[in-house]
Amino acid sequence: MFSKTEEYRRDARRARIQAESARMPQEKEMLLEIERAFERLVVLEEWLEGSQKKGDRKGIVTTSADTIPTPPSVML
Repeated sequence: MFSKTEEYRRDARRARIQAESARMPQEKEMLLEIERAFERLVVLEEWLEGSQKKGDRKGIVTTSADTIPTPPSVML
């Protein structure tokens, strides 16, 4: 059984492999964006796991859906 982090990493690698064999530029770009999204999930999941181990959840802020950034505005 895989942890969420391992699953996200596996899915990111799969998207990268598919992007390398993509024929259309739009398809390649979309698959690379999917890879980046999974990598962002890995970082978030690792942060959540670390904060749970420490018992420190101060960095988590509840917010309305209106303030959540849309995918094009999220940069690594």
